[in-house]
Amino acid sequence: MPVFSYVAKDSEGRVVRGISDVESEDALRARLEGRGYKVDSIQPGSEVAQSEDVKPDEAAERVLKALLHDAVVRGYGRVELEIAEAETRKTRVEAWVTVGDERQNIMSVPHYVWPHLLQAVCEMARAPVPTEGSESGGYFQFEAHGKTIEVSFTASTTYISLEVVPTSD
Repeated sequence: MPVFSYVAKDSEGRVVRGISDVESEDALRARLEGRGYKVDSIQPGSEVAQSEDVKPDEAAERVLKALLHDAVVRGYGRVELEIAEAETRKTRVEAWVTVGDERQNIMSVPHYVWPHLLQAVCEMARAPVPTEGSESGGYFQFEAHGKTIEVSFTASTTYISLEVVPTSD
């Protein structure tokens, strides 16, 4: 099935980016508009799609860096990544953020990126990658937009929670 990346705005004007494998661009547009999004653009392929040029571990690193950069710019206190089942009964990775008391879905990526995201987070903290029925956790620092952010995390084989705290300058 083809992969498309999209940029849309929710009902409050917030930008929503994502990746979806659907039958066509029209099907994706209809799905997004059905969720109340105003579609800005839909592009075939994706920066994080599996291809000869982008390996899944590179895709995961890009997704993680984009989420952590956004955390600084938009003031996210928590970023959560989890395996979810789409309406089409396919699995995908969803990224949720918490701003104040509000939780928002900001991105979905294909499920094959998951093991690489999990590994990337654990490598950044020099923590063990969790196996079935176990958890991992740790701490690392990340540079974004000229600021250092402290990230503590808890992860399992289906869930990653990143607590994001900008350090005081």
